[in-house]
Amino acid sequence: QRSPQIAIRNSIRTMSLLRNGCSTFGSALRVVATRGVANKSFNRVMLARPFSASAGGEDSHKRTSKDDDALAEGEILLYKGSQLKPILLMLSVSAVNVMYFGSQIAHYFMYKNVVVEGVSLAGDPFWGIFGSLATGGIIYFTRTFAHSSIYQAYETEDHQRIGFQTHTLFGKPGRKFEVPLGNVRFIQKPNQLTRTDEETAASKDQGGIVNKILASSYVPMKVDGFGSNVIVDVDGHFADKARFVELVSEPTQVIKSNAKEMVKETPVAPRKRSGKKN
Repeated sequence: QRSPQIAIRNSIRTMSLLRNGCSTFGSALRVVATRGVANKSFNRVMLARPFSASAGGEDSHKRTSKDDDALAEGEILLYKGSQLKPILLMLSVSAVNVMYFGSQIAHYFMYKNVVVEGVSLAGDPFWGIFGSLATGGIIYFTRTFAHSSIYQAYETEDHQRIGFQTHTLFGKPGRKFEVPLGNVRFIQKPNQLTRTDEETAASKDQGGIVNKILASSYVPMKVDGFGSNVIVDVDGHFADKARFVELVSEPTQVIKSNAKEMVKETPVAPRKRSGKKN
Protein backbone atom coordinates (compact mmCIF):
# COMPACT_ATOMS: atom_id res chain seq x y z
CA GLN A 1 0.00 0.00 0.00
CA ARG A 2 1.15 3.49 -0.81
CA SER A 3 0.79 6.54 1.40
CA PRO A 4 -1.87 9.20 0.68
CA GLN A 5 0.90 11.70 -0.15
CA ILE A 6 2.05 9.50 -3.04
CA ALA A 7 -1.53 9.13 -4.27
CA ILE A 8 -2.06 12.91 -4.20
CA ARG A 9 1.23 13.49 -6.02
CA ASN A 10 0.23 10.96 -8.68
CA SER A 11 -3.17 12.64 -9.04
CA ILE A 12 -1.52 16.00 -9.66
CA ARG A 13 0.77 14.37 -12.22
CA THR A 14 -2.24 12.78 -13.95
CA MET A 15 -4.07 16.11 -14.20
CA SER A 16 -0.96 17.69 -15.70
CA LEU A 17 -0.67 14.92 -18.28
CA LEU A 18 -4.36 15.24 -19.18
CA ARG A 19 -4.04 19.00 -19.57
CA ASN A 20 -1.05 18.60 -21.88
CA GLY A 21 -2.91 15.89 -23.79
CA CYS A 22 -5.94 18.15 -24.30
CA SER A 23 -3.70 20.92 -25.60
CA THR A 24 -1.93 18.54 -27.98
CA PHE A 25 -5.22 17.09 -29.23
CA GLY A 26 -6.65 20.57 -29.87
CA SER A 27 -3.57 21.59 -31.83
CA ALA A 28 -3.68 18.40 -33.89
CA LEU A 29 -7.38 18.93 -34.61
CA ARG A 30 -6.73 22.45 -35.88
CA VAL A 31 -3.88 21.25 -38.09
CA VAL A 32 -6.02 18.51 -39.63
CA ALA A 33 -8.89 20.93 -40.20
CA THR A 34 -6.72 23.49 -41.98
CA ARG A 35 -4.15 21.37 -43.79
CA GLY A 36 -5.83 17.99 -44.17
CA VAL A 37 -8.75 19.39 -46.10
CA ALA A 38 -6.48 21.61 -48.17
CA ASN A 39 -4.43 18.58 -49.17
CA LYS A 40 -7.62 16.76 -50.21
CA SER A 41 -6.83 13.80 -47.97
CA PHE A 42 -10.51 13.13 -47.35
CA ASN A 43 -11.46 13.65 -50.99
CA ARG A 44 -8.98 11.02 -52.14
CA VAL A 45 -10.67 8.50 -49.86
CA MET A 46 -14.12 9.44 -51.14
CA LEU A 47 -13.04 9.27 -54.77
CA ALA A 48 -12.06 5.64 -54.25
CA ARG A 49 -15.70 4.71 -53.66
CA PRO A 50 -16.82 2.36 -56.47
CA PHE A 51 -19.59 3.32 -58.86
CA SER A 52 -21.85 0.94 -60.70
CA ALA A 53 -21.57 0.74 -64.46
CA SER A 54 -24.46 1.36 -66.79
CA ALA A 55 -26.06 -1.23 -69.04
CA GLY A 56 -23.82 -0.18 -71.92
CA GLY A 57 -20.72 -1.08 -69.96
CA GLU A 58 -19.67 2.52 -69.38
CA ASP A 59 -19.67 4.29 -66.07
CA SER A 60 -22.97 6.11 -65.73
CA HIS A 61 -21.48 8.60 -63.26
CA LYS A 62 -19.13 11.38 -64.18
CA ARG A 63 -16.45 11.59 -61.52
CA THR A 64 -14.87 14.91 -60.63
CA SER A 65 -12.16 15.76 -58.11
CA LYS A 66 -13.14 19.37 -57.44
CA ASP A 67 -13.37 20.31 -53.79
CA ASP A 68 -14.45 23.94 -54.17
CA ASP A 69 -17.97 25.25 -54.59
CA ALA A 70 -17.41 27.04 -57.90
CA LEU A 71 -19.53 25.81 -60.81
CA ALA A 72 -18.26 25.47 -64.34
CA GLU A 73 -19.50 27.72 -67.10
CA GLY A 74 -22.97 26.71 -68.22
CA GLU A 75 -23.86 24.78 -65.05
CA ILE A 76 -27.09 25.94 -63.41
CA LEU A 77 -27.28 26.12 -59.61
CA LEU A 78 -30.41 24.49 -58.19
CA TYR A 79 -29.76 24.17 -54.46
CA LYS A 80 -27.16 25.18 -51.89
CA GLY A 81 -27.20 24.44 -48.18
CA SER A 82 -24.27 24.08 -45.79
CA GLN A 83 -24.39 21.64 -42.87
CA LEU A 84 -21.27 23.07 -41.23
CA LYS A 85 -22.89 23.85 -37.86
CA PRO A 86 -24.41 20.41 -37.12
CA ILE A 87 -21.23 18.67 -38.31
CA LEU A 88 -18.98 20.79 -36.08
CA LEU A 89 -21.42 20.34 -33.18
CA MET A 90 -21.20 16.55 -33.43
CA LEU A 91 -17.40 16.71 -33.75
CA SER A 92 -17.23 18.92 -30.65
CA VAL A 93 -19.30 16.43 -28.66
CA SER A 94 -16.98 13.65 -29.83
CA ALA A 95 -13.89 15.63 -28.77
CA VAL A 96 -15.31 16.22 -25.28
CA ASN A 97 -16.21 12.54 -24.95
CA VAL A 98 -12.72 11.49 -26.01
CA MET A 99 -11.17 13.67 -23.31
CA TYR A 100 -13.58 12.58 -20.58
CA PHE A 101 -13.72 8.84 -21.18
CA GLY A 102 -10.06 8.70 -22.20
CA SER A 103 -9.10 10.24 -18.86
CA GLN A 104 -11.10 7.54 -17.06
CA ILE A 105 -9.27 4.78 -18.89
CA ALA A 106 -5.89 6.45 -18.31
CA HIS A 107 -6.74 6.91 -14.62
CA TYR A 108 -7.56 3.22 -14.32
CA PHE A 109 -4.23 2.04 -15.75
CA MET A 110 -2.20 4.58 -13.76
CA TYR A 111 -3.81 3.68 -10.41
CA LYS A 112 -4.51 0.03 -11.11
CA ASN A 113 -2.45 -1.20 -8.15
CA VAL A 114 -2.87 1.81 -5.84
CA VAL A 115 -4.96 1.11 -2.72
CA VAL A 116 -5.52 3.67 0.04
CA GLU A 117 -7.15 2.45 3.25
CA GLY A 118 -8.63 -0.51 1.43
CA VAL A 119 -10.08 1.55 -1.42
CA SER A 120 -8.70 1.15 -4.94
CA LEU A 121 -8.03 4.47 -6.66
CA ALA A 122 -8.30 2.91 -10.12
CA GLY A 123 -12.07 2.61 -10.11
CA ASP A 124 -14.17 0.72 -12.66
CA PRO A 125 -13.10 1.18 -16.33
CA PHE A 126 -16.42 -0.11 -17.73
CA TRP A 127 -18.00 3.27 -18.41
CA GLY A 128 -14.76 4.60 -19.83
CA ILE A 129 -14.58 1.76 -22.36
CA PHE A 130 -18.29 1.97 -23.12
CA GLY A 131 -18.10 5.74 -23.61
CA SER A 132 -15.10 5.42 -25.92
CA LEU A 133 -16.94 2.91 -28.11
CA ALA A 134 -20.01 5.15 -28.17
CA THR A 135 -17.83 8.10 -29.17
CA GLY A 136 -16.46 6.06 -32.06
CA GLY A 137 -20.05 5.49 -33.19
CA ILE A 138 -20.74 9.23 -33.04
CA ILE A 139 -17.68 9.98 -35.17
CA TYR A 140 -18.71 7.34 -37.71
CA PHE A 141 -22.25 8.76 -37.85
CA THR A 142 -20.83 12.27 -38.31
CA ARG A 143 -18.65 11.08 -41.19
CA THR A 144 -21.59 9.32 -42.86
CA PHE A 145 -23.81 12.37 -42.41
CA ALA A 146 -21.19 14.72 -43.87
CA HIS A 147 -20.45 12.52 -46.88
CA SER A 148 -24.17 12.01 -47.60
CA SER A 149 -25.53 15.54 -47.05
CA ILE A 150 -25.71 17.64 -50.21
CA TYR A 151 -23.81 20.92 -50.14
CA GLN A 152 -25.11 22.03 -53.53
CA ALA A 153 -26.95 20.60 -56.54
CA TYR A 154 -26.75 21.82 -60.12
CA GLU A 155 -27.87 21.00 -63.63
CA THR A 156 -25.23 20.40 -66.28
CA GLU A 157 -24.89 22.51 -69.39
CA ASP A 158 -26.26 19.79 -71.69
CA HIS A 159 -29.35 19.33 -69.44
CA GLN A 160 -28.71 15.57 -69.40
CA ARG A 161 -27.22 15.22 -65.92
CA ILE A 162 -27.77 16.48 -62.40
CA GLY A 163 -24.71 17.14 -60.27
CA PHE A 164 -24.22 17.01 -56.51
CA GLN A 165 -21.51 18.16 -54.14
CA THR A 166 -21.26 16.65 -50.67
CA HIS A 167 -19.45 17.79 -47.50
CA THR A 168 -16.10 16.78 -46.06
CA LEU A 169 -15.71 15.47 -42.52
CA PHE A 170 -15.22 19.04 -41.26
CA GLY A 171 -18.23 20.52 -43.08
CA LYS A 172 -16.37 22.06 -46.02
CA PRO A 173 -17.43 21.64 -49.68
CA GLY A 174 -16.40 18.14 -50.72
CA ARG A 175 -16.18 16.30 -54.01
CA LYS A 176 -18.66 16.53 -56.88
CA PHE A 177 -20.32 13.80 -58.91
CA GLU A 178 -22.85 13.86 -61.72
CA VAL A 179 -25.49 11.28 -62.64
CA PRO A 180 -27.77 11.01 -65.68
CA LEU A 181 -31.39 12.02 -65.26
CA GLY A 182 -33.40 9.10 -63.92
CA ASN A 183 -30.59 7.76 -61.70
CA VAL A 184 -31.66 9.84 -58.70
CA ARG A 185 -35.11 9.78 -57.12
CA PHE A 186 -36.92 10.58 -53.89
CA ILE A 187 -37.18 7.66 -51.47
CA GLN A 188 -40.45 8.90 -50.02
CA LYS A 189 -43.12 10.59 -52.07
CA PRO A 190 -44.91 12.83 -51.34
CA ASN A 191 -42.39 14.66 -49.18
CA GLN A 192 -41.67 18.17 -47.97
CA LEU A 193 -40.35 19.19 -51.38
CA THR A 194 -43.13 17.76 -53.54
CA ARG A 195 -45.98 19.00 -51.34
CA THR A 196 -47.55 22.38 -51.95
CA ASP A 197 -47.52 25.07 -49.28
CA GLU A 198 -51.15 24.30 -48.43
CA GLU A 199 -50.46 20.58 -48.03
CA THR A 200 -47.42 21.28 -45.86
CA ALA A 201 -49.41 23.58 -43.58
CA ALA A 202 -52.23 21.03 -43.32
CA SER A 203 -49.82 18.21 -42.40
CA LYS A 204 -48.28 20.36 -39.66
CA ASP A 205 -51.71 21.15 -38.21
CA GLN A 206 -52.71 17.48 -38.18
CA GLY A 207 -49.48 16.27 -36.58
CA GLY A 208 -49.13 15.94 -32.83
CA ILE A 209 -46.72 17.75 -30.55
CA VAL A 210 -44.21 14.88 -30.62
CA ASN A 211 -44.24 14.79 -34.43
CA LYS A 212 -43.66 18.53 -34.59
CA ILE A 213 -40.72 18.29 -32.19
CA LEU A 214 -39.12 15.33 -33.96
CA ALA A 215 -39.91 16.59 -37.46
CA SER A 216 -36.83 16.60 -39.69
CA SER A 217 -36.11 19.03 -42.49
CA TYR A 218 -34.03 16.47 -44.41
CA VAL A 219 -35.39 14.71 -47.49
CA PRO A 220 -33.53 11.50 -48.48
CA MET A 221 -32.83 10.57 -52.09
CA LYS A 222 -31.54 7.39 -53.71
CA VAL A 223 -28.68 7.66 -56.20
CA ASP A 224 -28.00 4.55 -58.28
CA GLY A 225 -24.41 3.42 -57.79
CA PHE A 226 -23.51 5.91 -55.07
CA GLY A 227 -23.56 3.28 -52.33
CA SER A 228 -25.61 5.26 -49.83
CA ASN A 229 -28.53 7.64 -49.77
CA VAL A 230 -28.06 11.39 -49.98
CA ILE A 231 -30.08 14.00 -48.12
CA VAL A 232 -31.09 17.54 -48.99
CA ASP A 233 -32.18 20.14 -46.43
CA VAL A 234 -35.58 21.71 -47.04
CA ASP A 235 -34.43 24.81 -45.15
CA GLY A 236 -31.52 25.30 -47.55
CA HIS A 237 -31.44 27.87 -50.34
CA PHE A 238 -33.19 26.70 -53.51
CA ALA A 239 -32.25 28.76 -56.56
CA ASP A 240 -34.88 26.88 -58.61
CA LYS A 241 -36.91 24.53 -56.41
CA ALA A 242 -39.43 23.63 -59.13
CA ARG A 243 -36.68 22.60 -61.55
CA PHE A 244 -34.91 20.55 -58.88
CA VAL A 245 -38.09 18.64 -58.03
CA GLU A 246 -38.82 18.14 -61.72
CA LEU A 247 -35.38 16.66 -62.46
CA VAL A 248 -35.65 14.23 -59.54
CA SER A 249 -39.33 13.25 -59.58
CA GLU A 250 -40.14 13.52 -63.31
CA PRO A 251 -36.92 12.74 -65.21
CA THR A 252 -38.69 10.96 -68.08
CA GLN A 253 -40.67 14.04 -69.03
CA VAL A 254 -37.54 16.19 -68.82
CA ILE A 255 -35.61 13.80 -71.08
CA LYS A 256 -38.41 13.81 -73.65
CA SER A 257 -38.62 17.60 -73.52
CA ASN A 258 -34.85 17.92 -73.99
CA ALA A 259 -34.99 15.53 -76.95
CA LYS A 260 -37.71 17.61 -78.63
CA GLU A 261 -35.72 20.80 -78.12
CA MET A 262 -32.61 19.19 -79.62
CA VAL A 263 -34.58 18.11 -82.68
CA LYS A 264 -35.91 21.64 -83.14
CA GLU A 265 -32.46 23.18 -82.81
CA THR A 266 -30.79 20.71 -85.21
CA PRO A 267 -30.58 22.33 -88.68
CA VAL A 268 -32.00 20.26 -91.52
CA ALA A 269 -29.70 19.98 -94.53
CA PRO A 270 -31.33 20.66 -97.93
CA ARG A 271 -32.12 17.50 -99.87
CA LYS A 272 -30.36 17.17 -103.21
CA ARG A 273 -32.40 16.15 -106.19
CA SER A 274 -31.09 13.49 -108.50
CA GLY A 275 -31.67 13.27 -112.24
CA LYS A 276 -30.77 15.21 -115.36
CA LYS A 277 -32.32 18.41 -116.52
CA ASN A 278 -34.31 18.24 -119.74
